[in-house]
Amino acid sequence: MILAFLLFHTFLAEVVNAREHDELQLLQRRNVDLIGMEPFQNPKATKSYVLIHIPKTAGSSLRGDGKAVVAPAEFKLNFESSWVRTVHAEDQVDMAMLRFPLDHVLSQFMECKYDQAWKPSPLVPTHGVAGHGTYGGFEEWVDHFLKMQSTASLVSYPVCREVLQMGQHAELKAECQRMQKAAYDCYNPWNMQTRYLSEFWDHFALSSSLEPKLAPAVAHLKHTVTGVVEFYNETLCVLYFQRHGTVPSSCSCGGAGALPDRESRPVLHGLPHHALSELPTAVVKRLHGLIRQDAQLYAMGLHRLEEEAKKVREATEVEIFCEEPLAMLWDRVEQMLKELDLTSWFHELRSGWSG
Repeated sequence: MILAFLLFHTFLAEVVNAREHDELQLLQRRNVDLIGMEPFQNPKATKSYVLIHIPKTAGSSLRGDGKAVVAPAEFKLNFESSWVRTVHAEDQVDMAMLRFPLDHVLSQFMECKYDQAWKPSPLVPTHGVAGHGTYGGFEEWVDHFLKMQSTASLVSYPVCREVLQMGQHAELKAECQRMQKAAYDCYNPWNMQTRYLSEFWDHFALSSSLEPKLAPAVAHLKHTVTGVVEFYNETLCVLYFQRHGTVPSSCSCGGAGALPDRESRPVLHGLPHHALSELPTAVVKRLHGLIRQDAQLYAMGLHRLEEEAKKVREATEVEIFCEEPLAMLWDRVEQMLKELDLTSWFHELRSGWSG
């Protein structure tokens, strides 16, 4: 029986590797580049836009706003599946939203602890050194994940899904359930954004995927409309331009955005107000241990959005970004990367961009 499992696991691994190889080959044939890229040559032929819905990156808000922006094309979410697990049709445009990684980790905890729609997991710690207040249990939650080690595993998540659905194979089922329990039956925050764009894994993660490879995520990001939560309206304007070839004047810096007649409100999922600034500095510092790949991916994604906004300006003379908020966000990014000893990487990258 164990031999049959191993053969099944090997077969699935070969399928995954073959699919990833084919996708990377397709990207190479299209000769895409993160900078100065023209990813969608005929937007009018596009039948649908699909959001690679990374949890806690404004996907619920985009459900309605995205539909309004790209009409009459469809706008759909992919049910929080990873990029690799999402079907990519020829007449489809993929979209991905990224979020400042430190904020993203905090938001995952708040969702797991408070969102009644998802029936908060009783496994998530709700109190600790911070007491029973809004952030009670957060330090314990963070430390729980930081104690995980990146090691090889017998099974992969595709195998886990099959095993849990079939209800057979007790040994593998037990390992899969341990993985699920390790994430408190909610989210594993280790580099979630990179994981979603590079591997099969989504909500949960095996110990072998805590620090996923950055290159596949960047390759996939090149083939999407990329936005960031911190510039939600600006992202909608870039999406509007990609679809229609122009933007309304309300997309100008400080304007109402791509949907001036639509009242757009963030979907808060019933969570209480929360902010990194309300947390002890020592706790925020420890969060960096969970986001090394995500920090790099976010810097690239923000640059991608900035470059697309420049194309909008060149084509329409509409300046989407306000200079000061953009500079402030780049300062946050640089400080985050400095904490990760990635300052040289960042400066080298920015030098290449400006060159």
